[in-house]
Amino acid sequence: MSLRMTRIRHESDMARNARAGDYELDSLRADGQQVLRELAESTGGALIANTNDLRPQLQKLSEDFNTWYELTYHPSNPNYDGRFRAIKVAVPTHSDYVLQARAGYFALPPMEGQFVFPYEVPLLRALGTSPLPREVDFMATVIPYRQQTNGTVQSSLIFDLPLKKVEFSWDEKSKAYVVHISALALVKDERGQVVAKLSRDIPLSEPKDRVDGFKQGHFILTLPVDLAPGRYLVESAAADQQGNRFGARRASIFIPEPHAGPALSGLALLRRLEPPNLEPDRRDPLQVPEGRVIPMLSPEIALSKDSLLSVFFKLYPDGTNSTAARLVIDLLHDGKLLSRSFPDLPKPDDKGEIPYLANLPVGALSAGQYEFRATLIQGDSAVQQVLPVSLQ
Repeated sequence: MSLRMTRIRHESDMARNARAGDYELDSLRADGQQVLRELAESTGGALIANTNDLRPQLQKLSEDFNTWYELTYHPSNPNYDGRFRAIKVAVPTHSDYVLQARAGYFALPPMEGQFVFPYEVPLLRALGTSPLPREVDFMATVIPYRQQTNGTVQSSLIFDLPLKKVEFSWDEKSKAYVVHISALALVKDERGQVVAKLSRDIPLSEPKDRVDGFKQGHFILTLPVDLAPGRYLVESAAADQQGNRFGARRASIFIPEPHAGPALSGLALLRRLEPPNLEPDRRDPLQVPEGRVIPMLSPEIALSKDSLLSVFFKLYPDGTNSTAARLVIDLLHDGKLLSRSFPDLPKPDDKGEIPYLANLPVGALSAGQYEFRATLIQGDSAVQQVLPVSLQ
């Protein structure tokens, strides 16, 4: 079986890897009035909307301003595990006081720029339920890339959610089908403390003639995150807002300690390559000069005569070693080596890394379980990464 290796190329050159109906979105859009209503009511307030007569509401507002007392609560529990903690506030039974208080709070550590958005509340609740809800099917993980000078590892959180079971609703006003997906992940260290919270809320609409193709695609969400070496628990949740359905998962990940010599990132199957962004995020390891890599987590590849196994990763040769780095690509089936190649490597970029895409033609293979293996060798040092793949 032949083996072909290429560097990253533009999507026009990778058309066979494109998947119709896939969307990778990182915009933050929502129904503004609904968000304000949920925010007001969840914090003891009320929304003034859809009326031209503001006098009753303004009178109540004036009374509240002039007759209220505020109590401040400082939690004594330092365990920031992201769980919901109920608060009960009471006043004397026959008093004239009217009580407005939150039902509780989510135990999240103070992080710069972090807030609990209204759409995150049901997702955080889903992570606190037992057993975890499984109504929405998805996969989520963190893939590590390069070690940074501050001791953290540049990484990428990836959500992969099939759209075929998500509810689509017809909107008569826009003459389109609408779907609304929310996703959230808490990354916890070995002590169970939340070190990162990442989320997006994405309402979408599709015209009637495109909705069937859209349903065949996947919702792919990628978010950059920097993590110190160590073991982590990733608690992730996804919501189909139209269907009021939730799914949640827990998975362990390991961010390796830095070591001398060459290094390899984690491996990810390529779904497609998007055109370059006008203002690329330098924190995002999936940004490459030729565009933005959209990975997928599902290890299943549909077989046809033109099927390709496309795997994206990054190589980090040791700049202090004068010996040229060599890449070895293997494909294995049931532990048996099917093919091996030693592709030529381009020079590292100005950051000392080589973004790389390996394309293996697999159309002639039979269905089954396989392993893609990448090994980077430089002098007496070698590093290796393995990715299981299912051909169906």
